[in-house]
Amino acid sequence: MGKKTEATLVRKPWLDFTTDAAFLLLSIISIYYCFVEDAGNMILIWLALVVVGIYVVVHISGALGTFLSRRWLSGALFGDPLSSKITHRKFTAQCWQLVVHVGMAYLEYQAVKKINWVDEPHLLGPPAKHLNIPIDRDVINVYVIQSAIWIVTGLSHRFVEEHHKDYYVMYFHHIVTLAVVSGSRSRGLHLYGTVIFWIHDVSDIPLDLMKICNLLRLHGYSCFFITEISYFVTVGVWVFQRLYRLPFWLLYSVIIDSTFGEFNGRRTFCSDAESNGTVLDCYILRFSTALLAILLLMHIFWTYLLLRIARRSLYVGEDAHVVGREEYEGHSSDDEQYANSSRITDKSKKVK
Repeated sequence: MGKKTEATLVRKPWLDFTTDAAFLLLSIISIYYCFVEDAGNMILIWLALVVVGIYVVVHISGALGTFLSRRWLSGALFGDPLSSKITHRKFTAQCWQLVVHVGMAYLEYQAVKKINWVDEPHLLGPPAKHLNIPIDRDVINVYVIQSAIWIVTGLSHRFVEEHHKDYYVMYFHHIVTLAVVSGSRSRGLHLYGTVIFWIHDVSDIPLDLMKICNLLRLHGYSCFFITEISYFVTVGVWVFQRLYRLPFWLLYSVIIDSTFGEFNGRRTFCSDAESNGTVLDCYILRFSTALLAILLLMHIFWTYLLLRIARRSLYVGEDAHVVGREEYEGHSSDDEQYANSSRITDKSKKVK
C-alpha cells in the first residue's frame, strides 16, 4: 500500500522513483545546456536567486495575508480564512507562483515581441535552420531563468508543497516541460520554446488570482462575486491560450515543419534538415511535437477540472469555495470545518 498524503492521493513508490529519476536527468541536461550557451555562471546565480526570491515572497505574502485575514476577514462571513497553517501555506505558495508567472510572462513577451509569430509562427524556426545566426541574448536569458525556475519549483513540488490530487500530473508536467526545454534548445528552437513558456505563464496568472481569492473566501454577493468573476476570466484565458493558441498556432506549425517537405511555397524545417544532412534535427523536432501533444492532453484534463467546478457550483448547488479546493487539492478537514460553519451561519440567518 502507498502512503496517503491526502484522502484522494495514494503515493506509489515505483512511480516516485521513475518521475524522480526523469526529473533529475532533465535538470542536469538543462544545466548542461546553460554551460554550452556560455551561461553556466548565470544558471547557478539564478538557481540561488529563485530560492531566495521565493523565500522573500513567502514571508512577505504570509505577513500580509495574516494581517488581512485577522484584520479584515475575521468576521463570521469569512471566519479568518488563513488561520489554518495548511491554508496559510497554500496561500503563500500561490503568491510566489503568481510573482513568477507575472515576471516571466513579461520577460518572454519582451523576448519575442519583434517577431510576428501570431500570423506567421514558422518564423520562430529560422535560427535552427541556419545555426550560424546567433540566438538573441534575451531569448537565452529567458531559457536560463526558466530552467532555474522549473528546477526549483519541481523540487518544491516534490518535497515542500502539499501533495494535491493532481500531484503526479503536475510532476509529469514539470518533466515534460523540462524535456521540451532541453529538446528545443539542443536544436536552436529557442523561439518556439519561449512562446510556449509565454502561453503557459499568461494563462497561469488569472488561475493564481482565482486560487488566492478562493483561499480568502472572497465569493458571493458580499464580496462582489470576486472569486466567481476571476473563475470565468480564468476559464476564458485558459481555453484561449492553452486549447486554441497552443494547438492551432504552435502545435500546428510544428507538425507542418516536422512532417511536410514544403508548405505554402516555403521549405519546412525537416526539408532543410534533410538537405543539410542534419536529419537528427528533424527527429528531435518530431519528438518535441509528441511532447507538446502530451502537454495539450494535460491541459484538456485541467480544463475538465475547471469546468467541473462550474457544474458542481451552479447546477448541483455545492459551496464554490469547497468545490474549488476539492477539485484541485483534494478533500481536507479545513473544507469540512468551513462547510459546517457555513451551514450553521445559514441556519442562524433563517432563524433571524
